[in-house]
Amino acid sequence: MCQHLLRPDQLARRICASTSCEQEWLIDRPLAFRRQQQALFLADTTAWRDALAAAEAFTDAHTDAAYYPVTIIPRDRDVPAPMLPERREALREHVTTVATLALDHVRGIVVEDDAKPVVRPLLPTPSPDVGAFLMGACSACRGACCKSGAEHAYLTKHTMLHYLHEHPDSTLEQIVEAYLAALVPETMSTGCIYQHAEGCSLPRAMRSVTCNQFYCEPLYDLRLAHREGEPLRAFFATDEYDGRQTGVFATAQRAIHVHRTLDSAERLDASDA
Repeated sequence: MCQHLLRPDQLARRICASTSCEQEWLIDRPLAFRRQQQALFLADTTAWRDALAAAEAFTDAHTDAAYYPVTIIPRDRDVPAPMLPERREALREHVTTVATLALDHVRGIVVEDDAKPVVRPLLPTPSPDVGAFLMGACSACRGACCKSGAEHAYLTKHTMLHYLHEHPDSTLEQIVEAYLAALVPETMSTGCIYQHAEGCSLPRAMRSVTCNQFYCEPLYDLRLAHREGEPLRAFFATDEYDGRQTGVFATAQRAIHVHRTLDSAERLDASDA
């Protein structure tokens, strides 16, 4: 950055020890490049949305492209795989642990609170219309937020306390078997054990607060910006091609999926959700 010759011990890093050079080379330039790539990607995705609208490639939707603001969302590209016995047993052990804590709590045994701090405020439970609208994004994303669920599925003592509130006579064995019974033969090869090709196999009432109230950053921002009474419309688009990009013209009533491939971006392939 400063154009001074590097010493031999600095050649591997390609930068000197100057703080200003390190700031420029390691932080400012990569961040600027990332922002430039994001801007180009957003512009390209917006052009794709506009082309779809111009070609009237989607139906039962307003044909003015600007009517559907572009919102970039993540996408889980994992594939289903047979449920491994060791994953099932790991879930059994975890549910046994947290359910035991919940039962001890109900019995009045003092145990350490395992609650994790909430980094950002939870949003109110969405109305049916908002929930249906956001599901258009989630159906295209395929559960990127579930990637770190592993065999614990975000289940905590507090999840089990809620379950016991709804099923007060349940024994430890019955709780564990209820959560094991929700498993399906195939799950994603990585990610939450309950995650499969069609969504989550765990009934919503049995899920953790994390699963029921978490929103990825794009959807969180979208919910914060939305005002009651405003129309619910967006063009959700996945954040990477990986050979195929998915878009969704979403309203509260319908989600229309469209796809394009990297080697043939001009060809529009539209299909109803």
